[in-house]
Amino acid sequence: MGPRRCVVASALVALALSGSGSALAQPDPQVAAAKQAFKEGDEAEKKRDLPTAAAKFKEAISLKETPQLILRLGGVQEKMGLLAQAMASYERGMERAQAANLNAVAKVAREQMEALRARVPTVVVTVAKAYPDLAVTLDDKPLSLGTQTYLDPGD
Repeated sequence: MGPRRCVVASALVALALSGSGSALAQPDPQVAAAKQAFKEGDEAEKKRDLPTAAAKFKEAISLKETPQLILRLGGVQEKMGLLAQAMASYERGMERAQAANLNAVAKVAREQMEALRARVPTVVVTVAKAYPDLAVTLDDKPLSLGTQTYLDPGD
C-alpha cells in the first residue's frame, strides 16, 4: 500500500471508530479498546513492526469490525508478503464497505485488489475422474475443486 493510500486508510479508520454518538453519551468500552488497539497497530506499522501491527489490527477488528480496519490489516499483510491473506482482507473489506454503502472505502478496496491481483499466485485443482471419497487439502485446509484459490508465495 502506497503512502497516500495508507494516509487515506488511517483517516477512514479513525472516522469509522469515532462513531456518531452524542458528546454527552458514555464512551463504549469496546470502541475505546478498538481505538487503542488501532493506535498501537498504527504505531507498530510506522516502526515497521508488521507482526505487531497485524496482531493489533486483528484485535481492533475483533472488538469493532469496520471495513476500514480490515483494509488496514490487508495492507500490513501485503507488506509482510502474505498476499493471499491480503487479498482475502481486501475482498472482505470491500464486501463490508458495499454493504454499509461506504462507496469511498469500497473504491479504495477495489484499487488495492486490482494492484495486488497480478502478484498473487493462484491454483485451480481439477481431476479427470471423480472419486467418491476424494478430499483435496492445501496446508491442511480443504480446497474446493475447480475453484481459483489464492496462494502466498513461498515453498
